[in-house]
Amino acid sequence: MFEVVKLVCRDFMSYRDLQLNFSGKNFILIEAENPTGEETRSNGFGKSTIAEAIGFGIYGGLMRTLSTRPGINDVIRKGAKRAEVEVHLREIGDKGQGKVSMDVIIKRTVDIEGFRTLNMWENGERRNFDKKGDANKAITEWLGIDFDMFMSRFLTPENTSFIARSPTERFKVVSSIQTFNWDRVYVDALKHSNTLKAELEGLAKETAGLRIEEAQAEGQHDMASYKH
Repeated sequence: MFEVVKLVCRDFMSYRDLQLNFSGKNFILIEAENPTGEETRSNGFGKSTIAEAIGFGIYGGLMRTLSTRPGINDVIRKGAKRAEVEVHLREIGDKGQGKVSMDVIIKRTVDIEGFRTLNMWENGERRNFDKKGDANKAITEWLGIDFDMFMSRFLTPENTSFIARSPTERFKVVSSIQTFNWDRVYVDALKHSNTLKAELEGLAKETAGLRIEEAQAEGQHDMASYKH
């Protein structure tokens, strides 16, 4: 199992300089302010870009363009000459014990000339590859999922990309999660579980009673056969 522990972006999409530390966090909620006023019905910008940066840093692709080799205008911040994304990953070994088995850093860059670089370090030692394709293959094999599988983690049950939705639509989805009454769901689920448990116990008693009656009937039949 692996986890993203740190993200560093420079001139990537809307971010000039961004550093986020995810280490030790199981749930992360990103909130953005609306800098242009309520009349625009916007819930801010840049939230989806964080997910895009992780995907680009690891695989070199963008979810919103569904491409593993997006154009430079889709990646580099307007006015900048080069975009850089660095993703720090940590693999956890020995299930249940939380022991770290490997730290990996993947760094990708792309400049306005279209020149792209990919560097990777494992536990502080740089990995050398003959071809960039070999590095991408090694990353996919190490993580156990490819870019398509990574994108599927951001799909809703309706098979519609969450990131591809409008900011207003995404705001509604997140708001519904925040305001959802989880305590009520837990209470109702517990009641339903107790009801099912009681029904199962009742069925078990009925089954046991039927077995006793069946055994008694067989015993009476054997006695009748013996007399004859």
